[in-house]
Amino acid sequence: MKRIGLIASATWRASRHQRVFALTLIAALLLVAGTLWLRPFNFGSSELKFVADLGLGILSLGGAFLAVGVTVQVFFDATENRTLHLVLTHGVRRGEFILGQLGGVVLLLGAFTLPVLALLWSLLWVRETALLADAAGLLDGERMLRPGGVLVAGMALWLKACVLAAAVLWLCTFAGSRLFALGTGFLLFVVFHAHPMLVLPGESAGAVATVLGWLLRLLPDFTAFDAAAAFYGDGRDPVRMTGYAIVYVAAFSWLAARQLHQREL
Repeated sequence: MKRIGLIASATWRASRHQRVFALTLIAALLLVAGTLWLRPFNFGSSELKFVADLGLGILSLGGAFLAVGVTVQVFFDATENRTLHLVLTHGVRRGEFILGQLGGVVLLLGAFTLPVLALLWSLLWVRETALLADAAGLLDGERMLRPGGVLVAGMALWLKACVLAAAVLWLCTFAGSRLFALGTGFLLFVVFHAHPMLVLPGESAGAVATVLGWLLRLLPDFTAFDAAAAFYGDGRDPVRMTGYAIVYVAAFSWLAARQLHQREL
């Protein structure tokens, strides 16, 4: 655990100083703040719901961008700069290196999620307070926003980004270049969201199509991390979401460690 913690700390320090993290965080904060000026384009939905959905979408895309971009960058930096070779010569196992790098990226994703979520909550609270004041006497004064729902929504997006980061880290262990890892990583983000559309072939399909269909069903389903549903408190269980994410993070980490053992360094 000490070795994993040291690698995670080094990965966190290296990744937080990268320009991609600062630019993504600033862009996400500006876009969330700008949602108030997009309220006229709500297409009939309530103002608060429009701002919340747009803000959560920005947070989800920003987290995915960091999960793919930062994971690829820290792994290939470690291999190309011979940092991985130096670490392995000091008795660190390859599985420990994988867990350490993933831990640093997970911390970075948390550092991105918290300020963006805090800004979104602040904007919604201010607007809801103003709307309740304007409709004094017409409404019962009960707030729609719930702090617990906001926290669960943020946790759902963070867990989703962590699963994506683990999948991309496994991808990096056999990818030949950064470009291939980046492109395939963003493709995984799309595939994991398209899980409900992955229909198993019928009995008349061939054996290859049947096997492929079941393999696709083994992929994580990102609809399990529905942040909007959690935000409005429809009964999303944070314990179940956490357990679901841990299973896939552990599976991808194990696959990454196994693949790194077979990779020629």
